[in-house]
Amino acid sequence: MRVGHISIARRYTYVRPAVKIEAGWKSALDPNKPLSIRPYVADELANFDLVVAGVTTVDPARTFWDKVLILHRLRRAFDADGRLHGDGRVSRHYYDVDRVLRTPTGRSAAADLAMAADCMRHERMFFSRPGTNTAAPGSFALVPPPAMLEQLRRDYAAMAVMIFGEVPAFEAVVNRIAALEATVNR
Repeated sequence: MRVGHISIARRYTYVRPAVKIEAGWKSALDPNKPLSIRPYVADELANFDLVVAGVTTVDPARTFWDKVLILHRLRRAFDADGRLHGDGRVSRHYYDVDRVLRTPTGRSAAADLAMAADCMRHERMFFSRPGTNTAAPGSFALVPPPAMLEQLRRDYAAMAVMIFGEVPAFEAVVNRIAALEATVNR
């Protein structure tokens, strides 16, 4: 479901004035832990307590592997029909994997092949999307071929307005994804 809103922030064509809400019983929530969440807007509204306590948050290792599976599916879909799926707005997944991978939690997650296997099992059971059947250590395809790379590069440049702080160079992101692919396929 998409919920439109009025934005008080500077308008960017890439950032749509809507929030996408996804809910369903198929999402994997384990492992998880409750955390308190403080929204970014709280910095601007210091007189209000906007912290939400007890929010169920999925373990970063699971999120990491779910994102790796997205990269694999995107690549296999592109291999099949030469199109960048997801309305062409998918470079964020490469950024997300790279961002997590550059943390101790991400490096630990990349080595957690049991979590990878659980994410693959869940994906196959509940979603059975094209490309999922080839997602496994030894056959992950994460690095985009040249034609896909060009489309992702354009999307990444447009998506950069959504990144807080320094925007990593797209080539560096792809290089780290390539290193991850080599590691998980050993």
